[in-house]
Amino acid sequence: MGILRVYLAVCVVAAHSEKVLPWAMHSGREAVQIFFIVSGFYMQFVLASGKYGSVLSFYRSRILRIYVPYFLVLLCVVGMSFCWWGLGFGGWLTLSQTVDLREGVSFSSAFAAFTNFSLIFQDWVMFLESSPEGMLQFSQNFQNSEKPLWLYLWIPQAWSVGVELAFYALAPVLVSKLSWKRVALVALASLVLRVWFYSMTGLTNDPWSYRFFPFELSNFLLGMLGCRLMLSNPLYFRKLRKRSAAFCNYLGWCTIPYFGACLLLFLFGHTHLSSILHRSSVEHFDLLAWGAGQLLMALWVIIIPILFTLSRDLKWDRNLGELSYPVYLLHFTIALIVGAYCSRFNVPMLQGEFTTLTVLVLSYLLQRVFLQPFETWRQRVAGGYS
Repeated sequence: MGILRVYLAVCVVAAHSEKVLPWAMHSGREAVQIFFIVSGFYMQFVLASGKYGSVLSFYRSRILRIYVPYFLVLLCVVGMSFCWWGLGFGGWLTLSQTVDLREGVSFSSAFAAFTNFSLIFQDWVMFLESSPEGMLQFSQNFQNSEKPLWLYLWIPQAWSVGVELAFYALAPVLVSKLSWKRVALVALASLVLRVWFYSMTGLTNDPWSYRFFPFELSNFLLGMLGCRLMLSNPLYFRKLRKRSAAFCNYLGWCTIPYFGACLLLFLFGHTHLSSILHRSSVEHFDLLAWGAGQLLMALWVIIIPILFTLSRDLKWDRNLGELSYPVYLLHFTIALIVGAYCSRFNVPMLQGEFTTLTVLVLSYLLQRVFLQPFETWRQRVAGGYS
């Protein structure tokens, strides 16, 4: 699972930078949606395990897990922005819109500042723009907006964390109150709502394609169903886990490249099938292609429990997976810096590789120096392990 999570984070890096691997990767949208499925799987697993004594302890664990790394990276982003401006490069990176004093302080900028520090409603920012009077107004497509509100976000990609928070708020109820059949029905209702909305409005573009929580709820629920599949078949997955452990002992140091190669081969095939199914224009909603794409996404209901079982006892894989969140939070600012340097030295072809390498190194340092000691404390205080 660690390899998968880092791969998905690198897919998002590539989406905001340049090509990273010499072969096709999942798009940023697909990577985020698979992240949502993984999140649903883990939340079902930790809540069903009874590790948390109460719902409040679950919420406390999630808050610590999300906010401490976020604020640490936010400090890094602010520091890098000040250094970038202080060194005379012109601009403040992702803080540029915020520090533009010509705009003054408006309700829109104040709302964006609130989301920067709270993460609450940050996903809503992607559906809003600033009016000429500085008030909030709805935008059907922020890419066509004159003043999209997301420009005020210091870590723009953290909008997906806002979607995650909405799911975390519902997770205890979904796990404890709904049978697997009802979970499947709610997931189906989310898909039907998406189809109805696309058909009635024609809004199949970003941000409606993967940023609207009622539509994305189906992905979280797919992850929950995958976990319930694993938990309801303990004998099979226990045998799979034992065989995996024996096989890893047999492979020795070859375990990492073997599992990595097998997973990347599957991801390569999944990527190409996804690209074929998503070739239809965003102006015309192709129900057949979209439905086939959803069936392809539903494969993760089976794949994720198997990956989790195979990698559950691999400490190096867990440690690798811990880098995914810092990588996700850091990469946008790093991509801006690396992109500027690559343009200056005329090496744009290496922008993706340089960005990825820099983000991985910085994420590793943050993880080892700050986040790893904190995580040990969090698990002891909050009683959770994910």
